[in-house]
Order: sequence, then structure tokens, then C-alpha cells
Amino acid sequence: MTYKMILFLLLALALVLVLAILKNGRTPANLGLRQGRLSPLPFTPNAVSSRTEDEKRYVPPLPFAGDRQQTHRALRQAIGGYPGKVRIVTDTPSYIHCVFSSATFGFRDDVEFHLDESSRTVHFRSASRLGYSDLGVNRRRYKTLAALYRRTPRQ
Repeated sequence: MTYKMILFLLLALALVLVLAILKNGRTPANLGLRQGRLSPLPFTPNAVSSRTEDEKRYVPPLPFAGDRQQTHRALRQAIGGYPGKVRIVTDTPSYIHCVFSSATFGFRDDVEFHLDESSRTVHFRSASRLGYSDLGVNRRRYKTLAALYRRTPRQ
């Protein structure tokens, strides 16, 4: 390879890294409730939800832990007990949005909980901001949070 070719490849790689860093820091526009439901999943396989019909990306909703306030409290305790870096961005009586960051590279994933009083279930959505595959990270996060939620003392 020539010097110019190597320089071109290094510059292209640097540009890709800068764009990835910028995208990782930007909150996606499709978060929140739309007509009382969590947003659909992206077309990439790096997300899971209790509101999808895609069996490979489906996770079951969680049952209420008493009334809405008790359920909200139990979710907050589960989030607080999660091992790793997490920041709660939005916290309302029926909706919680958190950002989880990976320890090594700081990749950010958006996690949403919808406390649906009509069905007495907590709907869940977790999606990676970057990449195509998440190597099962969002599903493992759901399982960990669900286990922490189930172990939360009920009042």
C-alpha cells in the first residue's frame, strides 16, 4: 500500500469514529409514549420490547407490584440495583426512560418502562443507539432488571 492509501484509510476510520461518537451522544427522537404505547423497535436486531410481534426480540411485560405507585417504586429500586452506569432521564408516574452506558466503550442504550394501568403490566423497551447487533446485551439487561424487580420487597 502506498503512503497516500494508508493516510486515506486512517482519515476514513477517524471520520467513522467521530460520527459514531456523535450518534452515541444524541438521544433518539423515537423515545417516549406514542398514543399510549412505547415506540416500535428499529429494523436492526439490537433491541428488545414487550410490544413487538417479532418473537426473536420479544420479552414479556412485567406484572404490576401492587398499585401504580408501588410498581413505580419497585422499578426505581431495580434500576438503582442494576450493576453498571445508569442515568434516569425521564421519570413520570407512568413512564421511565433511562440511559445505560457500557463500562468499556461507553456505548449508550435507551431503556423505557411504561406502567400501563389498564392492563396492570409494565411494558419494556431497550434499544442500542449504535451498531447493528447488540450481542444479546439488551435481552440480558431485561433479564437482570426483571429479576431485580421481582426481588424488590412489596409493601
